[in-house]
Amino acid sequence: MHGFEVKAHGVRSDEYPKVYTAIQLEFICTGVDIDPAAVERAIELARDRYCPVWAMLRATVDISYSYTINSPA
Repeated sequence: MHGFEVKAHGVRSDEYPKVYTAIQLEFICTGVDIDPAAVERAIELARDRYCPVWAMLRATVDISYSYTINSPA
């Protein structure tokens, strides 16, 4: 893999303290011969096992994700 980037897009409530109500995570992988199933599995492991922020927020925030696989330029 040549590159990996995560972009987070959030929606906040209109009322104070304006907490996040939804978060869309965008995983961007750049490289040659990246297996989409491996990317999906890595995201699932982060979501279900390794990411403490995801674990903490999932009870109160709608968290969704997508991923893109790009070839290097």
